[in-house]
Amino acid sequence: MEQKEFKKEKSKRGLNIVDYIIILIILALMIGLGVRYAGKLKGSDLLAKASEQKILLTVEVVGQTIDVTNGIKQGDLVRFSDRDKKMGTIVDVKKRPTEKVMADNINGVFIKTLVPDRYDSIVTIEADAIEKEEYIEAGKIKVAIGQMMSLRNKDFGASGWIISMKMK
Repeated sequence: MEQKEFKKEKSKRGLNIVDYIIILIILALMIGLGVRYAGKLKGSDLLAKASEQKILLTVEVVGQTIDVTNGIKQGDLVRFSDRDKKMGTIVDVKKRPTEKVMADNINGVFIKTLVPDRYDSIVTIEADAIEKEEYIEAGKIKVAIGQMMSLRNKDFGASGWIISMKMK
């Protein structure tokens, strides 16, 4: 019997369908990331720093204990969240007892009654803000009237509603 010799031919390894799919996936990811972060790369941060201004935020903190109310002091620094490094300064504090509107079913009227051991505070805060086209940002928090905001420092932690904003 004759033995046939098989010659090893050099096979030309070209790109197959799997290679093309992998290349397309990588290109799609790169394009997607480019589109997502294109706004951040346009220099929008440089424009934002140029429009940095002071803002006066008035926050109403409702129904707090006397310890929290006494911890809110004029001149203290306050953070707007746990992760925020920027701070605002408390410019003014007004304290009053918490009032609640109750229905008087006997007389058919509504009356204001005082809630025992609870106090409200109207806190005015001055902070650095960046005014952008769509919103105003104080620290890293987008602020708007009617929005709930957290206030924190070493003496207290409370949440309240923004009742007014004024750019300086």
